Amino acid sequence: MIIHPPAVSEAAAVWVPPKAGQTYGIGVVIRNEPGVFMAGLSKKMDATWADQGTQAAGLYGMSEAILISQQQEIDEIIIEGDLPNVLKIFKESRDVTSSTGLRVTDMANELRKFCSYEVAIVNRQGNRVATRLAQHANLIDNVFVWQGQAPEFIMPLLISDIRL
Repeated sequence: MIIHPPAVSEAAAVWVPPKAGQTYGIGVVIRNEPGVFMAGLSKKMDATWADQGTQAAGLYGMSEAILISQQQEIDEIIIEGDLPNVLKIFKESRDVTSSTGLRVTDMANELRKFCSYEVAIVNRQGNRVATRLAQHANLIDNVFVWQGQAPEFIMPLLISDIRL
């Protein structure tokens, strides 16, 4: 079955916390150094996670990216995100007693298993593929993972992101 998601406007690319009972999704895209799609994820999450704020949701997306990269047996990883406050928490967090601090500590331990890793901030425009995959999560029941072949609905974004 082919699902054709609705068109995405620029305004829809801005993350807004869900209202009580509303669901939202995360999107992860894994690419190699030249920018070729290797894997992707659309995953629906319930509002109980969102109630913890954008930082928790951003960290959850990062943890999913780490997990997929490990499953793909990738040796070197660059985690990019468009929420500077999340990445700042990840880079500077020393508060390991909070739930956010514990998540950051767990992710840092997982990243150390890679040969090399980097955490970088990209603007919203540079994160369009992951944003589109997150929007796709609203059309599915739980989780959808692509390996090797990108879904048709993100192909234009993948192509426009690659600068030769």
